[in-house]
Amino acid sequence: RARANDFYERSALSLFNQQAAQRARRSAAYATAVTYLAISAGLLSPSEWEGLPAPRFELARMRVECLFLAGEVERASGLCEELFALAPDRVASASVYTLKAQIQEQQSRLGDSVATILRGLSELSLEMPTEPAQIEQGIGAGIGKLLAHLERMPIEKLAELPRLTDPERIATTDLLFQLIPP
Repeated sequence: RARANDFYERSALSLFNQQAAQRARRSAAYATAVTYLAISAGLLSPSEWEGLPAPRFELARMRVECLFLAGEVERASGLCEELFALAPDRVASASVYTLKAQIQEQQSRLGDSVATILRGLSELSLEMPTEPAQIEQGIGAGIGKLLAHLERMPIEKLAELPRLTDPERIATTDLLFQLIPP
């Protein structure tokens, strides 16, 4: 940072390090990715990052994810709360809930993981029932709706349905999949 005085030059260098981190992450070199992300974060001042809320959040989220995948579970868990403060929107916040739930699941804190998922779903305006009778009723209604849809459309046609592209619905689906045990 000391050698690169120009904001645009430092921004480009920061982006280059983020790309290197993504490559390292794809290669399961999580600790290396964390190093690249730290370099990337340090290339811009806090005030410069203030003007880049989405990239700042994504950099921080990827760092916590890589710390988690590198085995630094406690450290990653502690940093999740900071991520919520950086999340620029509901979709970003939902990605933090998903990551936090994965970390809690790794720590064998399954009850906390479910509570985290439910908070994330609630933030996305999906209230899940908590009473067993309500859950059974909801499952029954969902299965009925699915069967009715399958009666109208052959199963082969399901592959022709449009892709889900709404970011909030994708985030909701990601959280719901976290509820399914591995």
